[in-house]
Amino acid sequence: MRIAIAAADTDQLALLSAAARRQSPEITASLAATLREAGQLDAALVVLHNAYLRHPEDFWLNYELAECSLAADDADE
Repeated sequence: MRIAIAAADTDQLALLSAAARRQSPEITASLAATLREAGQLDAALVVLHNAYLRHPEDFWLNYELAECSLAADDADE
């Protein structure tokens, strides 16, 4: 996962999104940030929503969820 994040390999990141449930909140937030930066907001929001259900208190998941939500709002305008 770290290699795909570092390389911003969007195809590999999309595959890893399905496996995000087994990752720590920190890794999941990093994956979502990379997806957001690559323009894959829908995938990032799905990953974050699923992680939020398991870790609602995690600061970085909440932060990235807010960032993705703002980016999605900007994209809609």
